[in-house]
Amino acid sequence: LITGSLDKSLRVWDLDTGKQVGEPLLDHNAAVQKVAASPDGRWIVSGGGNGSILVWEVATDKTDLKRVPISFKGHEGGIWGVVFAPDSETFASASADQTVYVWKRKTGKIVLGPLNMGSAAYSVSYSPDGKKLAAGTINRTIIWN
Repeated sequence: LITGSLDKSLRVWDLDTGKQVGEPLLDHNAAVQKVAASPDGRWIVSGGGNGSILVWEVATDKTDLKRVPISFKGHEGGIWGVVFAPDSETFASASADQTVYVWKRKTGKIVLGPLNMGSAAYSVSYSPDGKKLAAGTINRTIIWN
């Protein structure tokens, strides 16, 4: 389990013990608004209130977390949604700046976007097979192939 906080931190929790794993992850410079884990369990993506996106690698032994995240730049507003694709190689982000981006996890490069939503994008999700991406605003949902 991963949690993000107004204190700019992320924390990883062991569901079996209910205890925090390692020290908090502290590289955000704004409140952490959204977090998601990759389907393969190796990565965490976090989105901040200032548009910052960080990707962290989580070691397989659950006790050693890499402290240096990869930074992704593109949004100009707070991040309201993040989700990994089923392959864990790309992820998508939705922002108050009315855009959605798809990113390559390894390189930090934008794969797709900005996709203009017309108003703040509050959510983003992949279909189970990863072939479709959906994003929502307060008034509508858009689906891309």
